[in-house]
Amino acid sequence: MGMFDYINYGGRVYQTKDTPAQFLADYEIRGDELWFKNVEHKWVEDEDSLFGGYLEQISHEWERVVEFDGDITLRGDENDYVAVFWEGRMVGIRQLDK
Repeated sequence: MGMFDYINYGGRVYQTKDTPAQFLADYEIRGDELWFKNVEHKWVEDEDSLFGGYLEQISHEWERVVEFDGDITLRGDENDYVAVFWEGRMVGIRQLDK
């Protein structure tokens, strides 16, 4: 499937390739608003790590996404949905046929 992001909606976590980040970032739909978890990392040297180190989260802040227009497909274990956004607000959602 390649790179994707996670999106929480209605208490369930879905995968999507339609959000702006596309690097395993976290999003949420709160009511009709789209939110992004902006995470700050630092590089930690570790000679036992495959790449000689790893990224460690040092802080995060949830930010409302206001400049997003388009569809986001939510892929889940049981059901898939498509949500339509205008200026960061969800204007519709429907279940897709499997």
